[in-house]
Amino acid sequence: MTDTADVAVEKALLDYLSQIALSPAVPIAMPYRRFSTPNAVAGAKWLRASYLPATKIALGVDDNSANQISGIFQVDALYYIDDDGELPLARFAQSVMNWFARGTKITIDNQEVHIWHTPYRGRAMKDDPWLFIPVSIPFIAFSTNPA
Repeated sequence: MTDTADVAVEKALLDYLSQIALSPAVPIAMPYRRFSTPNAVAGAKWLRASYLPATKIALGVDDNSANQISGIFQVDALYYIDDDGELPLARFAQSVMNWFARGTKITIDNQEVHIWHTPYRGRAMKDDPWLFIPVSIPFIAFSTNPA
């Protein structure tokens, strides 16, 4: 069974994140999946994904007109700060923004997702014992109705 467009979009973003090229590889907490937080030791880092869809928009008045699917794919970059300051975390967050660069196109199940806006980061926040920076990745996709 092929997923609906909404599910395919979320799956595409999560699958693409799971392929992020970081060395060394880092653990990724996917929504509603079991995850063991890494040990809080100097230099430990990990990612946490959240899918934040916006309201689907019909692009015409005809019942068969296309739909616009959009929203924010948020990836929190978490880093255990010993005495390193914020810059190692900022570099880690930047690697996520680079992976989802504006213009990136991800396709799964014939559904294309387009990163149409440059990803941006929020301010660093404490989530003891971790410091994290939320990275917001705006996306857009189009589907037929009712899919």
